Amino acid sequence: MMRLKNFTRGCAHKFRSKMHKRRRELERSEQGEKKKRRRGRKKRDADTAGYSLVDKRNDAFEKFYKEQNIVSEDEWSAFMSALRENLPATFRITGTRSHAKQVSECLETIFFKDMHGLKVDGEIVSPPHPLSWYPDRLAWHVSLPRKVLRKHPTLAKFHQFLVHETEKGNLSRQEAVSMIPPLLLDVKPHHKILDMCAAPGSKTAQLLELLHAEDTATSTMPSGFVIANDKDHKRCYILLHQTKRINSPCLMVTNHDASVYPTIYLEPKAETASAGRQPLVYDRVLCDVPCSGDGTIRKNIIMWKKWNPTLGPGLHRVQLRILCRGIEVLASGGRLVYSTCSLNPIEDEAVVAALLAMSKGTVELVDVSNDIPGLKTCPGVYQWRLLSKRGEWFDSHEQVPEALSQGLCATMFPPSADEARQMHLERCQRILPHHQDTGGFFVAVLQKLASVPWQRKFPTVQVAVHQIEATGGGSSEAKGGENGDSCDKDIASITSADVRKPDTVCESHDILLPSSEIVSETNEMDDTANSVSEDTKAYPALSDDAKASGNPKDVVGKDFAEGVEKKEEPFIFLTQDDPDWLNLREYYGLESLPVDLLLVRSHTPKKRKVYIVSRAVKGLVLNQKQHVRIVNLGVRVFQRSEGRDVNCPLRLVSEGLAAILPYMQKRRIYVTLPDMEIMLREFSPSLTLLSPSARAQLSSLVTGSVVFTYDPFREDASAESSSAVAPTAGPQCAVDICGWAGGSSVRMMSNDADRMHYLLILGMATREDIKVESKPRRTVGQSAHSLETGLECDKELHNASDNDGDGEVPALETDSQAVDGDTSIAEKDCNEDKDMTFSQ
Repeated sequence: MMRLKNFTRGCAHKFRSKMHKRRRELERSEQGEKKKRRRGRKKRDADTAGYSLVDKRNDAFEKFYKEQNIVSEDEWSAFMSALRENLPATFRITGTRSHAKQVSECLETIFFKDMHGLKVDGEIVSPPHPLSWYPDRLAWHVSLPRKVLRKHPTLAKFHQFLVHETEKGNLSRQEAVSMIPPLLLDVKPHHKILDMCAAPGSKTAQLLELLHAEDTATSTMPSGFVIANDKDHKRCYILLHQTKRINSPCLMVTNHDASVYPTIYLEPKAETASAGRQPLVYDRVLCDVPCSGDGTIRKNIIMWKKWNPTLGPGLHRVQLRILCRGIEVLASGGRLVYSTCSLNPIEDEAVVAALLAMSKGTVELVDVSNDIPGLKTCPGVYQWRLLSKRGEWFDSHEQVPEALSQGLCATMFPPSADEARQMHLERCQRILPHHQDTGGFFVAVLQKLASVPWQRKFPTVQVAVHQIEATGGGSSEAKGGENGDSCDKDIASITSADVRKPDTVCESHDILLPSSEIVSETNEMDDTANSVSEDTKAYPALSDDAKASGNPKDVVGKDFAEGVEKKEEPFIFLTQDDPDWLNLREYYGLESLPVDLLLVRSHTPKKRKVYIVSRAVKGLVLNQKQHVRIVNLGVRVFQRSEGRDVNCPLRLVSEGLAAILPYMQKRRIYVTLPDMEIMLREFSPSLTLLSPSARAQLSSLVTGSVVFTYDPFREDASAESSSAVAPTAGPQCAVDICGWAGGSSVRMMSNDADRMHYLLILGMATREDIKVESKPRRTVGQSAHSLETGLECDKELHNASDNDGDGEVPALETDSQAVDGDTSIAEKDCNEDKDMTFSQ
C-alpha cells in the first residue's frame, strides 16, 4: 500500500513538474511574441515616420543627374520635389474577368462617390481617380496613407474591399509605370511570349490578361502562351503567387539565368517533318532587367542613403547580356521591350545603343511615343557622362585611366552624335516622376528585322562578333587591337572556328556576351539528323517511372533535375484508359475535353490534384530536352475530396473553373438571381428555399460537386427572376461558382470574402455589409501561414463537419492562396517586393 502511495505521489510530482515547465515555456513564448509584436509596431511606426524623418538628400545623386540633361533646368526643382514626396498607390482591375466592369462600377458607385469632400483630421481626402492613359478606366491612382484608411469607416471599408478583391484576383496592386511595358508589347492571343526576368509577376499577370483578352464563354484557351522566367528559385514562387490569380492554362514558369536562357525545341509539324526539331522563337519578349532602381526612390527611401555612381556601371554588363539573349530568341519581325526602373542612361540608352551597334542594322528602335495616349514621356538622350566613385567625370572611354578601365567599359559611353541619330535613340522613352505623379522609368521598344550578326540560322549558335581572334588562335589586344577596329570585321568572313564558347568575353567592349548551348555549325540546317543525334547524346537516361508509363514523354521534369538544387515533381499527363479520367468524363460530361491536356504531379495511386494546360504549353513540356527547369505550369481544375455517398472523389475548384466549364455537359445548375442570393447569404440552405427550376435540376443529381450558374441572358432564368422578388436587377454578365449538392441542401464552396464579392457585383450588398476585420492575434505555436490563409474559414470548416446527411461536404475552398512547392517563401517575401498585393 505504501509503495502504491509513493508511486502515485511520484507520478503526481512528475506531472506537476512537467506542467510547471510547460507553463514557463508558454510564458516565455508569450513574452517573446509580445516582444516581437512591440518590435513590429516600432518598425511600422518607424517605416511610417520614415518619409518625414529620413534625410532625402544625396549630393552625388543631384550632381550626377544634373549633368545627364534628362531633366531641363526649368523643371529641376519640380523633379527633385516630386522625388521627395510619397509615391501614391495604384491598382489595376483584372481586365480578363467577365465581371471586371461590375467591379469597376462597385468602386465608383459604392465607394468613390462618397469620398468627394470627405474630411479626416480636418483635411480633405483626395478620392481615387483613374489613370488617364490606361485603357478602359481599369487602373486607378490612390493617394491615401494607410493611417488615413483606418481612421474613417468609409475608407476602412474601401480598404477591406481592396484586400478582398486582391485576394480574389480581381484587383492587382501595381506601380503605374510598371504597367507600361506590357501595353507596348502589343500582345495578341496567338503570340508566343517570353518574360525573361518575371518576378514578382505583376507584368506577367498583365501579359496573361492581354493574352486572354479575346476569350469567350466557349473558348478560354488562346493558341499563344507566356513563359515566365526568373533566375532566383525562391522568387519563382512569389511569381506563382502573383500570376495564379489569373488562372491561365497558358502559363509556364521556368528557373534559369536570363542571360543564358536555354533554347526550347519543338517537334515539327507533319508537313515539315523532314526538317527535324526546330528551336522555339518568340513573337514577343519582355526584358525588364535588374537595375539600380533609383527610379523607385520615392518608395525605396533607403536609396537616398545608398545611391552612388557605381550602381549603374555595375549592372550594365548583365543588362546587356540579357538584352542580347532576348534578341537572339526573338523571331524576325517580333517585338522586344527593354525596361528598367532606373533613370541612369548607363543602364538605359547605353545598353540599347550597344545592342544596336552590335546588331548592324538587324534590329531597330520603334517609335511608340503615341502608342499610349495621355502618357507623358521624355525622348531618349544622345549624350551622357560617367562619374567615378572618386568624383571624376569621363566623356569617352579614352579618358578612363587604366586602373578604372575594367569597371568603365566602352559600351557604357555614348556613341557619336551621328551614330545616335542613325540609331534613333530619341525613340527611347523616359517617364519622370513630376510629370504625372509616378515613379521614374525607362522603356525602349525594339523590333528584329533579321538574324543578328553573331547569330547564324540556328538561334543557339553564338558568335563573338566583336572579338574575332586572328587566324591561328593568337590573342588580341584588350581593346580589339591598336586601332580598336576588330568590331568592323566582315561578318561573311566568320567561320566555324569563330563560334563562341560559353562565357566568351568580347574584349573589344569588355563585356560578357550571353552564352548558351553550342551546336555544331557544320551543315547545321542541312544535316538535321546529325544535329539531332548530337543533341540526344546529352539527354539524361529516363527513369523507371518514364519506362513504366510505356511512353517516355508521359513523364517529364523529374529526369531533367539532375544537379539542380531544387528538384521539381514530374509532369504526368493522363491517358484515355486512366480510371480517374473515365470517372471524371462520365461524372461531369467531359466527352469533348482532350484528356491529354490533363496532368498530375505525383505517382500516388490516388490523384490529389489535376491540372490542365493548353495544347501549346503541353508541346513545350514534352519537347523540352535541354534541361529546362520548369517550376510550374497550367491551372488546377480538380482536387481530391473523398466522402461517403460520393461517386467522384475529384471535385471542381474555382481557380480552374473557367478552363473546364466550356467542356462540362453535366452537373451545371442554372439558378435565378434570388437563388444566388440565398446560397450566398446562407451557409447551407435547404432545397425547399430554391426556385422550382433549380430544385428540378438538383433532384436528378447524386451528391457531389456542381457548378451554380447565373446567366441573365438565358430566357428561363430571366423569366423566373422577373416573377420572383429579386432585390435589385443583376449585372449583365454570367456568374459561375463551385458548389456542393446534397440530398436536402446545397452549399457554395466559397469563403466569406468570395461571397461578399459576388453579393456586391450582383447588387445584393452595400458598403455597410462589408465587415472591417482587425488583424487576429496569433496564439503561441500558430504559424503565420495558417493565420493569414486559413483563419477566415476555420469556423466554416468546423460547421461543415456537422453533416446533415447529404454526403460529406469537403473542405471549403481556401486554396486560392496555395501554390505548389515552397509556399512559405511566397508568404514571407510577399510584402517585401515592389509590386505585391494589398495587405491587411
